[in-house]
Parts: sequence; C-alpha cells; structure tokens
Amino acid sequence: MATAYRRRHRNPKGKLVSARMCTVKFRDPVGVWREVPGFTDERASAELGRKLERLSALRASGEQPDPTLAKWLEGLSMKLRNKLATWGVLDLRAVAGSKPLAQHLVDYRQALLDGVASPRQKGPATLKHAETVVRRVQTLLNGIGARFLSDVRAEDVGRYLAERRTQQSANYEKRKRLSVQTSNHWLTNARAFFNWLVRSKRASENPIAGVAKIQVTDKARKLKRRALEHDEGAALLEAARTGPVRFGMPGLERYWLYRLALETALRSGELRRLTRASFELDGPEPFVWLSGDDTKNRKGAELPLRPETLAELRVFLDGKHDAAPMFPNMPADYDVAAMLRGDLRAADIPDETDSGRVDFHSLRVACLSWLADAGTPLRTLQEFARHSTPTLTMNVYARTLRGSLADAAGRLPDLSRPDRQALRATGTCDVRPDAGASTGCGIAPPIAPNAAHSDSPGCQSLHCATHAAHADEAAAKPTRTGGNERTTMHTEAPNGTRGESHRTDSNRRPAVYKTAALPTELRWQNRLVSTFLPSKTGIFVVPPFPTDKRS
Repeated sequence: MATAYRRRHRNPKGKLVSARMCTVKFRDPVGVWREVPGFTDERASAELGRKLERLSALRASGEQPDPTLAKWLEGLSMKLRNKLATWGVLDLRAVAGSKPLAQHLVDYRQALLDGVASPRQKGPATLKHAETVVRRVQTLLNGIGARFLSDVRAEDVGRYLAERRTQQSANYEKRKRLSVQTSNHWLTNARAFFNWLVRSKRASENPIAGVAKIQVTDKARKLKRRALEHDEGAALLEAARTGPVRFGMPGLERYWLYRLALETALRSGELRRLTRASFELDGPEPFVWLSGDDTKNRKGAELPLRPETLAELRVFLDGKHDAAPMFPNMPADYDVAAMLRGDLRAADIPDETDSGRVDFHSLRVACLSWLADAGTPLRTLQEFARHSTPTLTMNVYARTLRGSLADAAGRLPDLSRPDRQALRATGTCDVRPDAGASTGCGIAPPIAPNAAHSDSPGCQSLHCATHAAHADEAAAKPTRTGGNERTTMHTEAPNGTRGESHRTDSNRRPAVYKTAALPTELRWQNRLVSTFLPSKTGIFVVPPFPTDKRS
C-alpha cells in the first residue's frame, strides 16, 4: 500500500527535524518499491501515492487508464512522467499523450521536412508545404480548444469545420469562409497528423478517423476555373508582349511566361524554377525538362516543345547563362494573379464569367482542354499533365470549349427518311399502307388477300403477284443448310386459317413450328409459301427471294 511520509534529517545545529516536502512510496508493476517527491500537504501526497499504485495495477493487468485518470496524468510534470515510464508504470504512449499537441506539431513539421511523416510521402516536403500543413492543423486544434490529445473529439472537429464553411458562429465573422474543398484539405492534414502520432507510438488511435469528408460538387466548389478559348489565348499573348511593365516584369518575359504555360501546362512554381539549362533545343525532339526537386510530384519531367516555338525561343534565350533563371523578374504568387488580370483586361478578356474564373492556373487548364478537344488519347493526356489518375485529368482539368457540343452533335448519323431509290434498292417500297394503288407496295403491306396491291416491276415485296412464281419455286425446292436438306410444308385449317408448319429433315425427326409466330409481312392469300430457318431466339429468318429465276 502506498504511503506518504516526511524524511527526517539534522539541521546545521545538529537538531533532528522533519522535511518540509513529503515523500511518496509505492510499488511498481513488478512489486519493487519506488519513491517520488510529494507535496507539503500529507493528504495530497497520500492521494498521489494511491493514484500511482492504481496506475501500477492497471499496467500490470494490461488495462488502460480511465478518462479521469488520464486527465490527471496530463497535469503531471514531464520529469515525473518520464520517470514513471522508465519504471514501467506508464506506457510511452501515455507519456506522449500528456505532451501538449503544440510540441507534437513541432516534431511533425520536422518529419515533413525530412520526408518520413508518412509511408506515402514522396520525398521531403517543401518549407512552404510544411508550414501550410502545420498552420492548418494548429488553427483547427485552437478552434476546438484542444491542448492535449485527450481533448480531441471527432464531433468537435466536424462541428468546427461545418461552422467555418457556413460562418454560423460569431467567432468566425472576421475570418475567411472555407469552401467545401478547402475544408476537406484541412481534414486531410489533421488526419495525417494524428496518423503520424499513431505510427510513432505517441497515440493508440486516430481520434478523428471517423470524420467523413464532404462530397465536392460543381455547386459547392467555391473556385471554378474556366479554360481560355483559342482566340483568347492568342489575344492574351499579344497584350502581354506589347504591354507595359507590370509588377516589375517586362512584357516580353510575361509573353513567354504565359506561352510556356499554355503550351507545356507547367505550374507557376515550376515555371519559376526554369533556367537556361532547362531547355534542350538542338536535339531531334526539343524539350524542356525539370528535375524531381522542382516538380509537384517529385518526379522528373520532360515536356516537348512545338517546332514553331523554337525560333522565337532561341532569340529570347540568346546570351543567357546556363544557371540564369528563365524569369528573373517573376513576382510573388499573389502578385502573379494580379499581373495576369491586368493583361486580361488589356486584351478585353473577362476574368470571370458564368463558366468560371481565370487565374494563372487556368492557363494549365486551357492547355489540357485544348489537347482533349483535339482528340489526344487519354493516356497521353494524363502523362502530359503528369497526373496520377485519368479521372483527375478529365473531371477536374478538361473543359468543354466553345462549339464543341455543336461539333459533337454534327457527327451523329443522319436519320432523315431515305429517298425512293434507296428504298427500292433494299427491297422495300415508298407508299404508305393507306395510299391505295400506287407505283409500289406500301411499307407495311396489307394482310387481306383482296386488298389494293400493285404489280409494279420495281416492287420487291413478297405480296406482289410478279413474285408469286418465285415464291412457288422456292417453296418446292428444298433448302440446304449445313449439309442437311430441309423441306417446309404448310397446311390450312378447315376454316381457311393457317395451320401448323411441318419441317422434314433428312437426318432429323420432323419438327413442328407454330406459324402464328411469323411476322405479318409474310402472309399472302391466307397461305404462306416460303422457306425459313429457325433462329436461336425463336424468330424465323427468311432468306430473300431471287430477282431472276434460277435454272
């Protein structure tokens, strides 16, 4: 049983006195007596001893501390928690759980910079990316009032993100409203942080693993980019080339900045890292290349250049050193967007329409949309964009250009009524069933034997009297199919209606087929004279009658 006592010692005068602070004595999980400093109050020191023994009992049985005990552990000093972990009273995860989350974020930022924060991390993160992630997670934790790991609850995180999306709380009136997509990014960064805590054995589980993302629809998307049309792209380049200096960048530099973005789909940060050595113009296939350190996916890229671009590009790069940057006067990220808006206004191009907004990343969208509209194969388009999936390329970047839907509709087959010669060539006629006597049969011939009918030479219908001889001749001759002779005979019932059709094969037992399943076009004078073959679906396929008599 834990005890609390005061040590006795002699003062400089040699008198035996008691210590001002109490000492707490308890047993660890293996039964060894341990001592830790207590408080000046004996009751508080005794309570400390009882809680330490309770922790030892839970540790020995493999159970976890209850929320009340875990909350009490967070108030202990780091020195005492480390000592208890050394003795086996506390798990290392419990020690990390009592560490403020702000200190964990410092370690997580360093892990991002080292490239070991996640097994899926493709190399060290940039300083800008690491600071953005840490800032988002810290803002989220401050919003829910979480200082320690035990303060984080999934429902608080979901409620905070919902309030930031809708600005329902007065505390967020002065803050920028989060879009659905940005809210999902915040949640992704927070999940990655807590997953890192689990992998590094600082937490037993991810407390926000159950928080679901919001589906991003076109209506919920706050920023919707549109692609420039072909004429708008040409007008933008001309306005930039002849325009004044904007944000310290001359017009000719802006011209090549926009042109390379429109022809290579390079991002703003990738264009900023281009140098003279990035261009290979003398080979059989000129290209611009970037190393893995300069691309977003940390993979090297080689993008071909148009042959029409080489002559002008050689003049622009003439005299530059290999290490010289391609665009030394390129402004900061936010000023690049303002610079582009100035050139758009000079070219009389609206920067925002019903289709979406135009920013610098819209130049990449325009390049991929032009390639898709030109019929580029999807796999080639994905590799050109350097995307991980074709879904990202087509659903997020590819846009429908002006006139594309009309062109697609023009490629549909013409379903207009064909002319008379085409109908006669296929064995049909061009007179309606109710038209009476005409130059040919109706499209749906009459069923009655005495109905108005034409014996025109151009008619190829079975009902025409000119084909009766062919019908009788075809009915009298056996039909050879697959080496077996088949003869079809038709009988009439006493009341004048059709009866059953009996088929006799040379190698098979006679079969009976119900003629009621035959199409009405094959009825003629209450009797049917033809040869037919049963198909797999039960529909009779009738071969066409010859136009000339066979010998």
